[in-house]
Amino acid sequence: MKLEHQPLDSGLHVFTGSPMWVNAVALIDEGEAVVVDSTATVTQGREIRRFVEEEAEAQIVALVNTHWHSDHCGGNRGVLEGTTAPLIAQRLCRETLSREYGMIARRPAKIDFSAQLNPQLLVDRELTLRVGKRKLRLIHSPGHSPDSLILFEPEERLAIVGDNLLAGSSPDKPALPYFFWGDPWKLVGVLERLRELDCRRIVPGHGAVLTGVQVEQALVGNLSYLRRLFELTADLPRIPLPANADEPSPEWLEAVPLVELLPDSSPPPWVRRMHELNLLALQKND
Repeated sequence: MKLEHQPLDSGLHVFTGSPMWVNAVALIDEGEAVVVDSTATVTQGREIRRFVEEEAEAQIVALVNTHWHSDHCGGNRGVLEGTTAPLIAQRLCRETLSREYGMIARRPAKIDFSAQLNPQLLVDRELTLRVGKRKLRLIHSPGHSPDSLILFEPEERLAIVGDNLLAGSSPDKPALPYFFWGDPWKLVGVLERLRELDCRRIVPGHGAVLTGVQVEQALVGNLSYLRRLFELTADLPRIPLPANADEPSPEWLEAVPLVELLPDSSPPPWVRRMHELNLLALQKND
């Protein structure tokens, strides 16, 4: 898949790469650029750097990873080659990468974990970063993963949220919150925090950029799914699962069908699979 580039206003550029239509961002102001995530491959990371340096004529001053899943940080080396920009991640980034490796190591995969660069700056709770005259708040927001960061630009009320919020291929397409790698109860807190920030635009980790009323609809929809999921699973029998289980028990699948949580849509297979993995995570955690 070719790296797709969506230039938006206010110096915001969204790049969508393979696999899984992951979003990376370049935020450019006064000849400086902060790159957020790098897609999954070094080649696509290089293409982002080429655009920033050659077409936008800007200098990369930092690369920030919203979290260390390989589809978001696999291109780090390509973005940073030949630059002096620091790599910034949350303090638990290696834990997140190790958990992913532990899951996929038993399956064929084309992920070069050894190619991951070490961050030069680790965020604990919050960090302020400047690009040109603009200020970015990097806020530790564990939900989708333990190390997840939200980047919030107060003036534009822009949030770059990684996989704490997902969208469909267009704002009207269904998507679900996905917490297989993280903590669904903490994810509720993250989504509520995003509502409090009164975001006007959100760039999700995958899917369409959300603006205006789409932002509130997505946040409310994600919160409704999570709260309903907690209700439907609260009294289900806790049936032990093997460590390598890839789906929840049939009893859980039957008791919590996706139609109970997305009654007005025809979700694609990847949405149904995310729901199954969410159930699996809840059943294993309990």
